[in-house]
Amino acid sequence: METREIQGKKIVIKVKRYDKNEKPNIKAYVTIIIDDWLKINGFTVRVSDTDRATMSVKGLWVGKPMCKNFHTVEVVDASFWTELEKAIIDEFIDGDIPIIN
Repeated sequence: METREIQGKKIVIKVKRYDKNEKPNIKAYVTIIIDDWLKINGFTVRVSDTDRATMSVKGLWVGKPMCKNFHTVEVVDASFWTELEKAIIDEFIDGDIPIIN
């Protein structure tokens, strides 16, 4: 869990890894907290099965929370979403790096 600043907003990203066979393209569930007043659960880190994942050399992309076929969260500012998606993927990848004491 790391606190980052994106466009003047404090963002806390919590990554919970997921490795079950039921949904093999989902690698993690993510919660974000914005400025200590808004918590959003249900983002996912996924492995792309196409070339649409541009945020990571590992083919990762971030899915927004959904209910049935409707997004429950929509980010209005595209540049904010791009920075947030990159921060989420970076946090996920950083979790793969072992800490050596």
